[in-house]
Amino acid sequence: MYRKMVIALLVVVFLIASSVPALAEPMFKVHYKDVPTEPVVKKGFVQVRARYLITEKQGAKNFAMRLFEFAPGGHTSYHTHPWEHEIFVKKGRGILVSEGKQHAIEQGDVIFIPSEEPHQFKNESNETLELICLIPLNLP
Repeated sequence: MYRKMVIALLVVVFLIASSVPALAEPMFKVHYKDVPTEPVVKKGFVQVRARYLITEKQGAKNFAMRLFEFAPGGHTSYHTHPWEHEIFVKKGRGILVSEGKQHAIEQGDVIFIPSEEPHQFKNESNETLELICLIPLNLP
């Protein structure tokens, strides 16, 4: 009798577990160098390439992660947009221009740029500047 109850309980647990939808997408892992670089083709962007590390294609629902690579002399336009940026300087040195001021940035710096704040990134060094940038996927 006890054995039949255990088997019945296991069957019920199995049926319940198999009918519960998955709570999240499968994990995604890749080495960043395996993600191809693409030139950033936007007005005012010069010698900037991007690796789109995590996007909707990998199952992300809230944030995108991009790695921007600035060749020496590379820069973005001086621009603004309705979303914030979270930036990590992965490699190199550069300049962040914001509201008329220039701020030196270097490897290890963490930067928060609020929405609608004008900004520009420049690489005035002789080495590549790499920035990891997070933005929301549901852009206004």
